[in-house]
Amino acid sequence: MGRVRRYPKVTLEGCLNGVTIITIAEQIPGPLATRILGDLGARIIMVEKPEDGDPARQAPDIFAWLNHDKCSLGLNVKTVGGLEVLRRLVASADGVIQGLRPGTAKRLGIDYATLSRVNPQLVYVALSGYGQDGPYCERPVHDLTVQGLAGLIDGDFIPPVIWADICGALYGALAMVTGLWHTREKSDGVFIDLAMLDSLISVLGIPLLGQLTEQFRSDFRGDPAYHVYRSSDGQEFSVSIVDEEKFWHKLCRVVEMPEWQEWSTTYRRQNATQIRNRLREIFSARSWRTWEAMLSRSNVPFGPVWHGHEVGNDPQVIHRGMLRQRLSDGVWTVGSPLVRQIPSEGPINVPVLGQHNEDILQALEYSPKQIEDLYAEGALFPTPTS
Repeated sequence: MGRVRRYPKVTLEGCLNGVTIITIAEQIPGPLATRILGDLGARIIMVEKPEDGDPARQAPDIFAWLNHDKCSLGLNVKTVGGLEVLRRLVASADGVIQGLRPGTAKRLGIDYATLSRVNPQLVYVALSGYGQDGPYCERPVHDLTVQGLAGLIDGDFIPPVIWADICGALYGALAMVTGLWHTREKSDGVFIDLAMLDSLISVLGIPLLGQLTEQFRSDFRGDPAYHVYRSSDGQEFSVSIVDEEKFWHKLCRVVEMPEWQEWSTTYRRQNATQIRNRLREIFSARSWRTWEAMLSRSNVPFGPVWHGHEVGNDPQVIHRGMLRQRLSDGVWTVGSPLVRQIPSEGPINVPVLGQHNEDILQALEYSPKQIEDLYAEGALFPTPTS
């Protein structure tokens, strides 16, 4: 049982109610940034390109994770009518997050300099791979390239997590919230040049510094007290002791090797292979439930290593309500760490391409005839029928 917290319950749900964010971004970084903002109550309007929209639609589960509860506007900003729709939309919005390659927004007439004339209080986040300037700024880029540049690629190993996309998205959401606060305090707009590369380097911290100075290169990789082991019944679990002698001493007592308590962290790492092999033998002699009870009782940092849907069955994850599987169709829904209320049943509101065209344009006071003309021009495109 965890400790009972005696703090008043406060929720951030709806704290961005009344805020409208326009997103002109595809794939993961921009959509994930705006999904986070949407979880907090912001109204998110996705401007999707003609015909196929966001390429992420080809992966429905991923698209639903990124874009649930958003509005979809099928708009061709390369047309005169489409550009005018976007500018009128920006005039009443609070922020824009765009994920275009540097220079593209200016060519299309949707850069900050242009749109801020329509809305002087606009918060404009330009989220790109390398930023708006520098020798690489105009190169096309995806997550793997940024990870390689940041020093995370080792040989032909492909990282299983899209860290650059995720870091860019998190900083993108933070940039928008910070910009909204700036506008509230200063009453003027702000342009934020945000690079996925900068975001990733920012959070790498010690690992990156370790590569630069050689200080930490192999410390954690080789430390037998910071490793994954397997019990007799095949359950993988991690032990994560860093430099804390108190935890190392506790582990030594749990595995019934009290003489190891005299070993320093340096000695432990210098003799990692021998110690790690011995720990493998020890841990493989008892079941996971036995080790779970012993390690928990001794207050050693440890935890199970889950794979796939096993995560959703963990009691801590269940208690926090971050993952739930709907009984009706088995679909998993993912929550927000800031808003801990997600529906376990009922439909997930994933917009089809162009679903909200008429609603958005009517709110901008376009007449039915004007909307019809925009379709005829190719500025708007209808929801696919199949």
